[in-house]
Amino acid sequence: MLIAHLSDTHLGATQYGIDAREEDFYKAFREAIDVIIKEHVDLVIHSGDIFDTPRPSGTAIVRLLDQLRRLDEHNIRFLFILG
Repeated sequence: MLIAHLSDTHLGATQYGIDAREEDFYKAFREAIDVIIKEHVDLVIHSGDIFDTPRPSGTAIVRLLDQLRRLDEHNIRFLFILG
């Protein structure tokens, strides 16, 4: 069984007052999912800070769900803890 570990993706984050940084976080997460799919990982464990805030924006939630759907299409399980 091949397991991937992710952490501190901080989806929805904006840094330095630059909204474009938010897209950078989504892009990095999408690229990680690309590699996970390419490498035929069986299970992804995300160990915290999936979102940047306890109350993520709708955009951040949708972006996460988009990537979770991709994993589901490849029968890759995704486990995460909040915090």
